[in-house]
Amino acid sequence: MALALIGESILAAVLEVLMERIVSPAIRDFFKSQKIDDEELKKLKARMRKGVREVQIELTKILQNLEELVDQKDVLGLIERIGGEPSLRRTPTTSLVDESVVYGRAAEKEAIMKLLLEGDDSGKTTERTRHLSYRATKDDSDQTFMAIKNPRLLRTLLCQSGWPSQLVELPANMGSLINLRHLDIQHTKLPEMPLQMGKLTKLRKLTDFFIGKQSGSSIKELGKVHHLSGALSVWNLQNVTDAQDAFEANLKGKEHLEKLELIWDCDMDNSLVHERVLEQLQPPVTVKILSINGLWSKGTPVAPNLKELKLRSCSNLKSLPENMRSFLPSLEKLSIFHCPRLESFPAGGLPSKLEGLAIWGCDKLVAGRTQWDLQSLHVLSRFSIAESDVLECFPEETLLPSSLTHLEIRTQKNLKSLNYKGLKHLTSLRELTVMNCMEVSMPEEGLPPSISSVTIWQCPLLEKECEMGMREGPKVP
Repeated sequence: MALALIGESILAAVLEVLMERIVSPAIRDFFKSQKIDDEELKKLKARMRKGVREVQIELTKILQNLEELVDQKDVLGLIERIGGEPSLRRTPTTSLVDESVVYGRAAEKEAIMKLLLEGDDSGKTTERTRHLSYRATKDDSDQTFMAIKNPRLLRTLLCQSGWPSQLVELPANMGSLINLRHLDIQHTKLPEMPLQMGKLTKLRKLTDFFIGKQSGSSIKELGKVHHLSGALSVWNLQNVTDAQDAFEANLKGKEHLEKLELIWDCDMDNSLVHERVLEQLQPPVTVKILSINGLWSKGTPVAPNLKELKLRSCSNLKSLPENMRSFLPSLEKLSIFHCPRLESFPAGGLPSKLEGLAIWGCDKLVAGRTQWDLQSLHVLSRFSIAESDVLECFPEETLLPSSLTHLEIRTQKNLKSLNYKGLKHLTSLRELTVMNCMEVSMPEEGLPPSISSVTIWQCPLLEKECEMGMREGPKVP
């Protein structure tokens, strides 16, 4: 309530001043010079008051959301640490509440001051820290967090860094931060998580979880943290060798997660062991985006509400499940990156709601493209193909569905020409992007007239043709 009262009081005072300015003599004289009489000015004032009230209502909602986010008055306990040295400008250790910067009418001001001060005898910053943002700098040699007098009160820990490798570990006593709700360690390269992470039962947001070489069983600690939401990336899963540990992580029970990323190192000694681990890492049904990096299993679980699936560097992936259409009915985007052993799409076809498809670095799959059967994908609108060595002319006629609106072709070192008939078949195609294809040239017929936007980058022959004006822009044969 404290934050809402402060915001509403300030807002009310500001709006009151604005309305007084609107009807000031100077403003009235201006409108009179524009031939607007007093009656119209009154109408304008009434309309503006109505608009202002609507804005005030929306801002009040925002303030209420902010209040909930920072847990009422605890937002005043936010401090930030930059670098390894303490700031030369110390935060005063006297009361956090400064009456001189509380604005509003007298009665409201008194209520605000009471709310801010109640239930806290000391009011010291070092004792009331709730939210800590740590930003590593390039010259930061400390690489540890500043001491907090009462770490049990900490609820938010953000590790901000332009140099991710600077952060090498989290405090060993992380388990004592029993009230921690937000732990953001994105873009760091931690070797492992501290012990007893399972004690942080109030965590709502955990961006990343790192598994150490000697602490593969630490993944079980995730099973004790039931309320995670948003996105979670689990790194170094190759260090987990017991499928039971993966099962006890209970990813399936984290029903507020919407994005999940599972990451294995590509070099693994016993892939069968790791496949069993993957089978136990069942995502919750709420997950909308699932990324699997470095490993695939025939029993790989996926969620029925999944909107996007990313498969990256799965060297053991030879085929996709035959029943993809039935257990991925909601899938809208499929991205497959660097899966060299994948040879074909399932015989039953890809999910019918698929809108975007990306295939990068999958030569065997591209070599068998005549068997793709993408014509049944009536809503597919975006297709991207990259890093293949087997294309010489692309796309073949009827290879891609006519519903396609965006086509991207990248890094095809053996591609010699664009296929005019294949492009003409794409009657809905509006945007064509060709990048880093050193040998490709325009078709003799030019480009179909449906294409309204063409992007060319690092394609010297195409660029030369355009410069010479030989086939400039879309051309009707």
